[in-house]
Amino acid sequence: MTRERKRDIIRTVAVAVSVSILTSLSAFAGTEAENASCIETGERSYDVTKFRVPSGTRVLVVVEGFAVNGGKDTYNEEYVEDSSRWNKVRVTAYYRDSDSSSWKAKLQSAGVMGYNGMSNHRSVGKGETPIGLFRMNTPFGRRSAGEGFPSDYTEIMIADKDQYWSDDTNRLEKNADSSVQSGERLYEDWAKGIYSYVLDFGFNKNNVNKDGSALFLHCTKDGKPSTAGCVAIDTDAMAAIMRLYAKGDACIAVAPESQFGGVYDSYNETGKSPEGAFTNSEKQMGTVKTEISQ
Repeated sequence: MTRERKRDIIRTVAVAVSVSILTSLSAFAGTEAENASCIETGERSYDVTKFRVPSGTRVLVVVEGFAVNGGKDTYNEEYVEDSSRWNKVRVTAYYRDSDSSSWKAKLQSAGVMGYNGMSNHRSVGKGETPIGLFRMNTPFGRRSAGEGFPSDYTEIMIADKDQYWSDDTNRLEKNADSSVQSGERLYEDWAKGIYSYVLDFGFNKNNVNKDGSALFLHCTKDGKPSTAGCVAIDTDAMAAIMRLYAKGDACIAVAPESQFGGVYDSYNETGKSPEGAFTNSEKQMGTVKTEISQ
Protein backbone atom coordinates (compact mmCIF):
# COMPACT_ATOMS: atom_id res chain seq x y z
CA MET A 1 0.00 0.00 0.00
CA THR A 2 1.37 3.38 -0.95
CA ARG A 3 2.03 6.13 1.56
CA GLU A 4 -0.62 8.31 -0.11
CA ARG A 5 -3.22 5.53 0.19
CA LYS A 6 -2.50 5.11 3.92
CA ARG A 7 -2.87 8.85 4.40
CA ASP A 8 -6.30 8.83 2.66
CA ILE A 9 -7.52 5.96 4.83
CA ILE A 10 -6.42 7.68 8.04
CA ARG A 11 -8.11 10.91 6.94
CA THR A 12 -11.37 9.07 6.14
CA VAL A 13 -11.42 7.30 9.50
CA ALA A 14 -10.73 10.55 11.35
CA VAL A 15 -13.62 12.29 9.60
CA ALA A 16 -15.99 9.39 10.37
CA VAL A 17 -15.03 9.42 14.05
CA SER A 18 -15.54 13.19 14.24
CA VAL A 19 -18.99 12.95 12.67
CA SER A 20 -19.94 10.15 15.08
CA ILE A 21 -18.85 12.18 18.08
CA LEU A 22 -20.70 15.29 16.91
CA THR A 23 -23.86 13.28 16.28
CA SER A 24 -23.71 11.76 19.76
CA LEU A 25 -23.13 15.16 21.34
CA SER A 26 -26.05 16.62 19.41
CA ALA A 27 -28.37 13.83 20.51
CA PHE A 28 -27.22 14.24 24.11
CA ALA A 29 -27.78 18.00 23.95
CA GLY A 30 -31.27 17.43 22.54
CA THR A 31 -32.13 15.04 25.35
CA GLU A 32 -30.78 17.46 27.94
CA ALA A 33 -32.80 20.31 26.45
CA GLU A 34 -35.95 18.17 26.40
CA ASN A 35 -35.48 17.13 30.02
CA ALA A 36 -34.79 20.72 31.02
CA SER A 37 -38.17 21.75 29.56
CA CYS A 38 -40.03 19.37 31.90
CA ILE A 39 -40.71 19.52 35.61
CA GLU A 40 -39.70 16.90 38.15
CA THR A 41 -42.95 15.40 39.39
CA GLY A 42 -41.63 12.93 41.92
CA GLU A 43 -43.93 10.12 43.04
CA ARG A 44 -47.48 10.06 41.71
CA SER A 45 -50.38 7.73 42.58
CA TYR A 46 -50.91 6.73 38.94
CA ASP A 47 -49.01 5.56 35.87
CA VAL A 48 -49.41 8.23 33.19
CA THR A 49 -48.62 5.71 30.43
CA LYS A 50 -51.78 3.71 31.22
CA PHE A 51 -54.37 6.36 30.33
CA ARG A 52 -56.11 5.40 27.08
CA VAL A 53 -56.99 8.67 25.42
CA PRO A 54 -58.31 9.37 21.90
CA SER A 55 -55.86 9.58 19.02
CA GLY A 56 -54.61 13.12 18.60
CA THR A 57 -54.63 13.94 22.31
CA ARG A 58 -51.67 16.18 23.06
CA VAL A 59 -52.45 17.33 26.61
CA LEU A 60 -53.42 15.28 29.66
CA VAL A 61 -54.34 16.91 32.96
CA VAL A 62 -54.39 14.53 35.94
CA VAL A 63 -56.20 15.50 39.15
CA GLU A 64 -55.47 13.52 42.33
CA GLY A 65 -57.98 14.04 45.13
CA PHE A 66 -56.87 13.92 48.76
CA ALA A 67 -58.74 14.03 52.08
CA VAL A 68 -62.10 15.76 52.44
CA ASN A 69 -61.39 18.18 55.29
CA GLY A 70 -64.48 20.35 55.12
CA GLY A 71 -68.06 19.90 53.94
CA LYS A 72 -70.74 22.31 52.74
CA ASP A 73 -70.62 24.49 55.86
CA THR A 74 -66.91 25.09 55.32
CA TYR A 75 -67.49 25.76 51.62
CA ASN A 76 -70.09 28.40 52.50
CA GLU A 77 -67.56 30.36 54.55
CA GLU A 78 -66.31 33.36 52.61
CA TYR A 79 -62.67 32.94 53.65
CA VAL A 80 -60.92 30.01 55.35
CA GLU A 81 -57.35 30.81 56.31
CA ASP A 82 -56.60 27.40 57.85
CA SER A 83 -55.59 25.26 54.87
CA SER A 84 -56.00 22.07 56.94
CA ARG A 85 -59.74 22.56 56.33
CA TRP A 86 -59.38 22.64 52.55
CA ASN A 87 -60.28 19.78 50.20
CA LYS A 88 -57.03 19.59 48.30
CA VAL A 89 -56.02 18.18 44.94
CA ARG A 90 -52.72 17.88 43.11
CA VAL A 91 -52.94 18.77 39.43
CA THR A 92 -50.27 17.76 36.92
CA ALA A 93 -50.42 18.63 33.22
CA TYR A 94 -48.58 16.57 30.61
CA TYR A 95 -47.80 17.20 26.94
CA ARG A 96 -46.71 14.99 24.04
CA ASP A 97 -46.05 16.05 20.44
CA SER A 98 -47.38 12.84 18.85
CA ASP A 99 -49.42 9.76 19.77
CA SER A 100 -46.23 7.69 19.98
CA SER A 101 -44.30 10.20 22.10
CA SER A 102 -43.88 9.95 25.86
CA TRP A 103 -45.82 12.23 28.17
CA LYS A 104 -43.72 15.08 29.60
CA ALA A 105 -44.83 16.85 32.78
CA LYS A 106 -45.15 20.56 32.04
CA LEU A 107 -46.97 21.86 35.08
CA GLN A 108 -48.06 21.07 38.60
CA SER A 109 -50.29 23.03 40.95
CA ALA A 110 -52.15 22.55 44.19
CA GLY A 111 -55.88 23.13 44.01
CA VAL A 112 -59.24 22.33 45.58
CA MET A 113 -62.16 20.07 44.65
CA GLY A 114 -65.84 19.75 45.58
CA TYR A 115 -66.95 20.19 49.17
CA ASN A 116 -68.02 16.53 49.29
CA GLY A 117 -64.93 15.25 47.51
CA MET A 118 -65.19 13.11 44.37
CA SER A 119 -67.79 10.68 43.03
CA ASN A 120 -68.58 8.63 39.94
CA HIS A 121 -72.31 8.93 40.74
CA ARG A 122 -72.63 12.66 41.29
CA SER A 123 -75.87 14.59 40.93
CA VAL A 124 -76.83 18.25 41.01
CA GLY A 125 -76.32 19.94 44.36
CA LYS A 126 -74.13 17.24 45.91
CA GLY A 127 -70.89 19.23 45.75
CA GLU A 128 -68.94 16.34 44.26
CA THR A 129 -66.23 16.49 41.60
CA PRO A 130 -66.89 13.92 38.86
CA ILE A 131 -64.52 10.97 38.56
CA GLY A 132 -63.47 9.87 35.11
CA LEU A 133 -61.49 10.53 31.95
CA PHE A 134 -62.96 13.31 29.85
CA ARG A 135 -62.11 15.42 26.79
CA MET A 136 -61.90 19.10 27.75
CA ASN A 137 -63.52 21.79 25.65
CA THR A 138 -64.73 25.41 25.44
CA PRO A 139 -61.89 27.66 26.61
CA PHE A 140 -63.30 30.93 27.95
CA GLY A 141 -62.78 33.51 30.65
CA ARG A 142 -63.49 36.97 31.99
CA ARG A 143 -59.96 38.05 31.13
CA SER A 144 -58.71 38.73 27.63
CA ALA A 145 -56.86 35.96 25.83
CA GLY A 146 -53.15 35.88 26.62
CA GLU A 147 -50.30 35.17 24.24
CA GLY A 148 -50.40 31.59 23.02
CA PHE A 149 -54.04 31.03 24.03
CA PRO A 150 -56.29 28.85 21.84
CA SER A 151 -57.80 30.52 18.80
CA ASP A 152 -61.33 29.56 19.94
CA TYR A 153 -60.97 31.22 23.37
CA THR A 154 -64.10 33.21 24.22
CA GLU A 155 -63.80 36.32 26.35
CA ILE A 156 -66.80 36.99 28.58
CA MET A 157 -67.97 40.52 27.80
CA ILE A 158 -69.17 41.70 31.20
CA ALA A 159 -71.04 44.79 30.00
CA ASP A 160 -73.12 42.86 27.45
CA LYS A 161 -74.68 40.59 30.10
CA ASP A 162 -75.64 37.97 27.55
CA GLN A 163 -73.23 35.04 28.06
CA TYR A 164 -74.15 32.16 30.34
CA TRP A 165 -73.49 28.45 30.80
CA SER A 166 -76.75 26.68 30.15
CA ASP A 167 -78.11 24.10 32.58
CA ASP A 168 -80.17 22.69 29.74
CA THR A 169 -77.49 22.16 27.08
CA ASN A 170 -74.36 22.14 29.26
CA ARG A 171 -72.87 24.61 26.77
CA LEU A 172 -71.72 28.21 26.66
CA GLU A 173 -74.70 30.12 25.31
CA LYS A 174 -75.46 33.73 24.38
CA ASN A 175 -78.82 35.45 24.72
CA ALA A 176 -79.57 39.01 25.74
CA ASP A 177 -82.91 37.96 27.24
CA SER A 178 -82.06 37.24 30.87
CA SER A 179 -85.34 35.37 31.35
CA VAL A 180 -84.01 32.46 29.27
CA GLN A 181 -80.57 32.42 30.88
CA SER A 182 -81.06 29.22 32.87
CA GLY A 183 -77.67 28.41 34.36
CA GLU A 184 -74.56 30.31 35.39
CA ARG A 185 -74.58 33.93 34.30
CA LEU A 186 -70.89 34.37 33.65
CA TYR A 187 -70.98 38.17 33.71
CA GLU A 188 -72.18 38.38 37.31
CA ASP A 189 -69.86 39.51 40.12
CA TRP A 190 -69.68 36.10 41.84
CA ALA A 191 -67.69 34.77 38.84
CA LYS A 192 -65.01 37.45 39.11
CA GLY A 193 -61.55 35.95 39.67
CA ILE A 194 -62.53 32.27 39.67
CA TYR A 195 -63.61 32.44 36.04
CA SER A 196 -60.65 34.46 34.84
CA TYR A 197 -59.74 31.40 32.74
CA VAL A 198 -61.93 28.31 32.37
CA LEU A 199 -62.02 24.95 30.58
CA ASP A 200 -65.02 22.65 30.63
CA PHE A 201 -64.25 19.11 31.86
CA GLY A 202 -66.37 17.49 29.17
CA PHE A 203 -68.34 15.66 31.85
CA ASN A 204 -71.97 14.78 31.00
CA LYS A 205 -71.78 16.53 27.64
CA ASN A 206 -75.54 16.60 27.04
CA ASN A 207 -76.58 16.95 30.70
CA VAL A 208 -78.20 13.53 30.78
CA ASN A 209 -80.34 12.73 33.86
CA LYS A 210 -79.37 16.06 35.37
CA ASP A 211 -76.10 14.60 36.61
CA GLY A 212 -74.73 18.10 36.56
CA SER A 213 -73.44 20.81 34.25
CA ALA A 214 -70.79 23.52 34.39
CA LEU A 215 -68.09 21.22 35.80
CA PHE A 216 -64.94 23.17 35.08
CA LEU A 217 -61.22 23.52 35.60
CA HIS A 218 -60.88 27.14 36.68
CA CYS A 219 -58.95 29.55 38.92
CA THR A 220 -58.86 29.56 42.70
CA LYS A 221 -60.28 32.24 44.93
CA ASP A 222 -58.08 33.28 47.84
CA GLY A 223 -59.15 31.45 50.99
CA LYS A 224 -61.81 29.34 49.29
CA PRO A 225 -61.46 25.81 50.75
CA SER A 226 -63.44 23.86 48.14
CA THR A 227 -65.83 24.19 45.20
CA ALA A 228 -69.35 23.10 44.29
CA GLY A 229 -67.83 20.35 42.09
CA CYS A 230 -65.24 21.98 39.87
CA VAL A 231 -61.46 21.85 40.30
CA ALA A 232 -59.81 25.19 41.01
CA ILE A 233 -56.08 25.87 40.65
CA ASP A 234 -53.61 28.73 40.72
CA THR A 235 -54.37 31.44 38.12
CA ASP A 236 -50.90 31.30 36.55
CA ALA A 237 -51.18 27.51 36.27
CA MET A 238 -54.61 27.85 34.66
CA ALA A 239 -53.21 30.29 32.09
CA ALA A 240 -50.38 27.83 31.35
CA ILE A 241 -52.91 25.03 30.78
CA MET A 242 -54.71 27.33 28.34
CA ARG A 243 -51.48 27.64 26.36
CA LEU A 244 -51.03 23.86 26.39
CA TYR A 245 -54.65 23.40 25.29
CA ALA A 246 -53.86 25.52 22.24
CA LYS A 247 -51.41 22.84 21.06
CA GLY A 248 -53.97 20.08 20.54
CA ASP A 249 -56.78 18.01 22.00
CA ALA A 250 -56.78 17.79 25.79
CA CYS A 251 -58.15 15.27 28.28
CA ILE A 252 -58.55 15.42 32.04
CA ALA A 253 -58.36 12.41 34.39
CA VAL A 254 -59.92 12.78 37.83
CA ALA A 255 -59.93 10.35 40.76
CA PRO A 256 -59.07 10.07 44.45
CA GLU A 257 -55.34 9.48 44.82
CA SER A 258 -54.27 5.86 44.20
CA GLN A 259 -57.65 4.99 42.62
CA PHE A 260 -56.97 5.55 38.94
CA GLY A 261 -57.25 1.87 38.02
CA GLY A 262 -60.89 2.31 37.13
CA VAL A 263 -60.22 5.50 35.17
CA TYR A 264 -57.38 4.51 32.82
CA ASP A 265 -59.72 2.98 30.22
CA SER A 266 -62.90 4.91 31.00
CA TYR A 267 -62.96 7.54 28.24
CA ASN A 268 -66.23 7.79 26.31
CA GLU A 269 -67.70 10.37 23.96
CA THR A 270 -70.67 11.19 26.21
CA GLY A 271 -68.56 12.27 29.17
CA LYS A 272 -69.95 9.63 31.50
CA SER A 273 -68.18 8.63 34.70
CA PRO A 274 -66.99 5.00 34.98
CA GLU A 275 -68.75 2.39 37.05
CA GLY A 276 -66.92 0.77 39.95
CA ALA A 277 -66.16 1.43 43.58
CA PHE A 278 -64.42 4.69 44.48
CA THR A 279 -64.05 6.25 47.92
CA ASN A 280 -62.70 9.61 48.99
CA SER A 281 -59.11 9.42 50.13
CA GLU A 282 -58.21 9.93 53.78
CA LYS A 283 -54.63 10.86 52.95
CA GLN A 284 -53.52 14.43 53.53
CA MET A 285 -51.72 16.12 50.66
CA GLY A 286 -48.19 17.34 51.24
CA THR A 287 -46.83 20.67 50.06
CA VAL A 288 -47.27 21.19 46.32
CA LYS A 289 -45.68 24.27 44.79
CA THR A 290 -46.84 25.64 41.47
CA GLU A 291 -44.24 24.78 38.83
CA ILE A 292 -44.57 25.66 35.16
CA SER A 293 -42.27 24.65 32.31
CA GLN A 294 -42.74 26.41 29.00
